[in-house]
Parts: sequence; structure tokens; C-alpha cells
Amino acid sequence: EEALNRSIVAPISLTNEGRNTILLSPDAPIWVTDDSTTLSEAVVLGLREKGFQTDRIALDNIQQLSSPECLRGLVILAPPANAMSENFLKDAFQLVQIAGPGFRHGDNQGKTMLVTVSRLDGMFGFDVLNAQNNPLSGGLAGLVKTAAHEWPEVHCKAIDLAADFADTDTVANCLLEELFFDGPIEVGISAQGVKTLELRQELLTVDS
Repeated sequence: EEALNRSIVAPISLTNEGRNTILLSPDAPIWVTDDSTTLSEAVVLGLREKGFQTDRIALDNIQQLSSPECLRGLVILAPPANAMSENFLKDAFQLVQIAGPGFRHGDNQGKTMLVTVSRLDGMFGFDVLNAQNNPLSGGLAGLVKTAAHEWPEVHCKAIDLAADFADTDTVANCLLEELFFDGPIEVGISAQGVKTLELRQELLTVDS
């Protein structure tokens, strides 16, 4: 027999203890995409209550958007499976491109943030997935992690929301809190709580 060391991805519980927060300018303009549910409305209202200038953006209307002179935040909310267009990821990518100059321009006071919210299982597919869920939104995490490499000055985070977590007020409050925590880059939210992903080392014994 021969022992091999392998790395596996595992969800672990995440608490708020010891986590740092980021600071955005009080008048920071933030875009939030319309997910065709009351969640985007609740997130927009919550950000406005915190003093941020927040606009809700329709992904199917991005051709009419121009790059803003200054943008402090972009939150891309994946719509539910039954409302998701096959062009969703392409539109999300184009929106990030449009927002890019606004992230990297301006007075450079405070952080800027790019956050995406997918709708899988609250654990980025590492729990039990519902066959009716649309896996397309899972591509948002890759978009964010790529942006984090290209724009190190931007606070980037991918959040995965359990598709069956339907309490809008609770979900919105969880999202509004998580937006401003500085890391980790991947965070899952479900009825079981807040989780992140870690690599674990595991010995695998095989016959030689």
C-alpha cells in the first residue's frame, strides 16, 4: 500500500469574531443589479439607509449604460433559476467591464468593492444541489476571483446564497453585513449559517 496526500475542498462555519470591515465613503455610489425579486429592492434600501448613493441596474439594459466617472461598489445578484437568462454570465461580465474604470478612477479615498451573489446551495455546490437550480450563476465566483487578481485594490467577494433560503429580510440583512467584511473571498449563506471554503489535507491509501 502507498499513502498519497491529497487536498479536498470543504465548507467550514464562519463567525464574525476577529473579522475586519472595509470602509467606503459615505456618499459612495453603488450599483446593485435587479434580480427580479424583492431581495434587490431590500439590498438597495438597506444601502441607502447606510448613507450610500445606490442605484438598481437592469442587466438586460446594460447596452445603455456608460462607464461612471467614479463608482465605489457593484453588487451583482443572480436571479432565481426560473428568471435567469442564458446570457446572464455574459451580461454580468460586460457590466463588470463597464464598472471597471469607475472602480479605478476618482479620488482613491476608501475602498471599492465588487461582490457577486450566486444562488446554489449556500456552499458553492459542496452541499446537496437541487436539480431545479440553475448552475449558471456558479460562474460568478470565477468572475470575482479573476477580478481580484487583476484589481488587487478592489475588495472582491463571491457570496453563494442557498436557493431555498427565501426569508427576504433575513437574507438581505445577512448580505448587507457580509458586503463589508474584508474576506474571505468566498462566503456561503444558508439557513445553516454562514460558511466559507478551505483546503484540507487528507491521506489516501491506495494499493501499489
